[in-house]
Amino acid sequence: MAQAARKASTRKARTSPRQDEREPALFPVIGIGASAGGIAALQKFFPEVPADSGFAYVVIQHLDAEHESVLASIIQRSTAIETQTAIEGAEVEPNNIYVIPPGVSVTIRGQRFNMAKMAATR
Repeated sequence: MAQAARKASTRKARTSPRQDEREPALFPVIGIGASAGGIAALQKFFPEVPADSGFAYVVIQHLDAEHESVLASIIQRSTAIETQTAIEGAEVEPNNIYVIPPGVSVTIRGQRFNMAKMAATR
């Protein structure tokens, strides 16, 4: 009897998907757009957001493509939520704030950031 139970549990273990084959967890991704003057509003908004909301936040701000952005560090000072600049191929995770770097267009596919350099504007 014990041997039959062991075989059944072995079969069950083999039929369950491996960690890398499972469907990714679904969670809301909140996009927040802001003009260059929107930093103060972001500094007021994020302290009110629970650190364990289960959401991912993507901040898209109009920034000069010629200058490196320090927006992620500015936001981080006002919230307990981990804040970082989004990078190509990085996985989007809940309970994180991602700031899009200047001069790129961003999409999310398969829970990963895809970035394309924007064409120069006049």
